[in-house]
Formats: sequence, C-alpha cells, structure tokens
Amino acid sequence: MNLNSFFGILYKIIARIFGWEKRYISKVRGSDKWVYISYIPEVFYNLWNTNYMYGHQSRREMVEIVSVFNKLGYNVFVGNFSVYHKSKRKYDIIFGIEPSFVQASKDNPSALKIYYATGAYFGHQNSMIKIRTDEFNERHHANMPYSRLVEENDDRLDLADLIFQIGTTFTLQTYPLDVRKKIKIINQSSVIDDSVFLDRDYTNKTKYVWIGGGGSVLKGLDLVLDYFIEHPDLELYVIGNVEYKLLEVYRKKNLLNIHFMGFINLQSFKFKNIAEKCNFLIYPSCTEGGCPGSVINAMRFGIIPIVSKWASPDCIDKIGFQLSDLSVEAIHSCIQKVKELKVEEIELLSNKCIDVSYSLYNLKRFRREFEKEITTALHVAR
Repeated sequence: MNLNSFFGILYKIIARIFGWEKRYISKVRGSDKWVYISYIPEVFYNLWNTNYMYGHQSRREMVEIVSVFNKLGYNVFVGNFSVYHKSKRKYDIIFGIEPSFVQASKDNPSALKIYYATGAYFGHQNSMIKIRTDEFNERHHANMPYSRLVEENDDRLDLADLIFQIGTTFTLQTYPLDVRKKIKIINQSSVIDDSVFLDRDYTNKTKYVWIGGGGSVLKGLDLVLDYFIEHPDLELYVIGNVEYKLLEVYRKKNLLNIHFMGFINLQSFKFKNIAEKCNFLIYPSCTEGGCPGSVINAMRFGIIPIVSKWASPDCIDKIGFQLSDLSVEAIHSCIQKVKELKVEEIELLSNKCIDVSYSLYNLKRFRREFEKEITTALHVAR
C-alpha cells in the first residue's frame, strides 16, 4: 500500500466516524451564492480510490458538477440524497435527486430548481418492470419479485424548473408530454477513458455477451437465456451478478453454451479476452436512464450492440441493431441479420462503435454539456 492510499483510507475512516461522508462543502472565496446538491457526497472522500471512482460513471461526473458550479462562482453544499440537511442558509440553486431534492426545493421556493434525472420516467419504469416480471413468472412458473421499483410521486417534477436528463430521445419519450418541455438531455460519460482496439476476429458470428447489474429480468437476461438455450450452436457470456431466483429457474436446463462469469472489471485482461471473442452484445432492457453504461463500455471495445430502444444510442441504426420488441422472436430476427453480415461489414460497425462511444460518451463532453445547460439556465432565470 502506498502512502496516498494509507492516508486516503485513514481519512475515510475518520470521515465515517464523524458522519462527514453524508455531506461535503466546496467554497469559492468571496462568494455569497450557494448551491444545494442532493446526490453522492461520499465521492469526495474516495477521490484517492481508483477502483471506486471508476466503478460507476456518476462518481467522476459528481466531481465535474461541483467544479462547474464553483467555476460559475457558487459555493456548493453536497448532501446525501437520502439525508436532508436543513439549514438557515438560503440557497440560490437546488440540484439533484429525491427525496432530499424535494425537501430542499420546498424550503427554498425562490431558488432555481433543477432535477437530475438519471432514470426513465417512473411511470414507464414501474409499468415495464411489472410487465416483464409477470411475463417471466408466468412463462417459468416462478415467483420472482419486482425489482428496482421507484416511488411514484410527481413532486420532484412539479417542483423542478428544469430537468437535466441523462439519456437519449428514447428516454425523453417515456415522459408525459407536459413534462418534456422542461427536459434538457445530457450525454453521460464512460468509466473507460480511451478508445480500446483489440485483436478481433470479425468472422465470428457465434459468440455474444450480455453485461448487466441488478435487475436481470428488467435488463432482459431471461429472454437472452431462453434464446441461447434453444440455440446450442451459439455461445453466450453473461457478465455481472445474477439474482439467485433467476438462476434457480435455469439450473436444470442445458446451459453448456452459456458461461456465467459473475462481476468482471471491464478494464481487466479477463474482460478484454472475452471482448476479443464476442463481436456482439445483446441487451433487451425494458427501462434505462439513457444509453446504459454496459452498452457504452462494450462499444468502447468495438462490441456491436443488439439492444432495445430504451437501451439504444440515438444513432443505433448506424452502429448496431435495435430489437423490434422485448421477445425471443425479436432476438432471433436480429441474430439472423447478424448471420447475413459480411466480415468487412462487421469490422466497419465495430470501428464505428468505438468512434461513437469515445466521441459522445466521455467526461470532457459531459462537463461541457453540463456547463452549457447550467449557464443557459442561469441566464434565463435572471
């Protein structure tokens, strides 16, 4: 352990003892303007921890958000989104997510209120989660519980003067029409900074990968498994932790062509070895906050996406395939198209994926877009 890591760990322990991790303050000399951010202050107590900071794109984006507000002359108070810090201080801007965003907005009615939407509209999300889970349970005679349901409350949207949506035009379409006029779309970043060129075998049309986190059914893993079980001539690599209840459903089936890899660091040699084998990612997710990190990061490696519209980048028709619906039949239709591709077409799509993922989804672009939208919002509010 190097000295920086030692002091980083010591600082984190002290911060946790005194509860500092639930809040963070960044001041600008001579300024009396304040922003209340309801999000993830613990980031600032883990800046030394590379594994943590690159574990999810939102962590480095949090640092850029605070930096932009400081650059514009605002002191910043960051509170954990689940713990509201009531204060006599009056804030000029309220930014972030619920529930603390709602409480801070009500306590500062004259502030500019910007809701930070990192997921699809809650009505769409909850509806799709229930539909897909019910379909899975009926098809497999299972009792999988609903996963990742969100509170259905319009307060945060009604209170917000603006909504900064991490997403795409497909995400925008999940919102009611009257809400969409408040929304400004910002492209998220990637946890992988550089383009990655691997020694790919573009002739390979038989190996595929699925990458996901929690909520395997809502991310369509069951549909992908059902398809590959019926097509033993193809191989599937499943990356990410899969719920036990879902694995129980499939444990008695023939899974010789399906490899459950568990969590893998996407910047590791282990993942790169898999990425070299797989030219295509299948990800039939029913709800996302935009083009998901798993798709963006796979594209960084030249892996071509086969995705639902809710997991699609806006340019999906130029770099991959969009599933017509959430079904095994839709997966089959896309894989049939893959089988018809020429080697040079696969190579071209792969290189386009690398270029698009790097140019659209990087931390510098995220900061530039965020700063532009904040500056515009402040100008209009004056």
